[in-house]
Amino acid sequence: MPDDIYEALQARYDEETMVIVITYAVLTLANNYFNNIVGTELDEYLIPYYKN
Repeated sequence: MPDDIYEALQARYDEETMVIVITYAVLTLANNYFNNIVGTELDEYLIPYYKN
């Protein structure tokens, strides 16, 4: 994470909230990678938002 983004988050949130925000972001990223690897199909309502 770039320093400027981290510093902006750090100024806004306390340490506990920072851990929660970063953990959530990492778990979401891991979930997306997993779904791409196993070829999970996109829900129909999300298709208009999908970019190739």
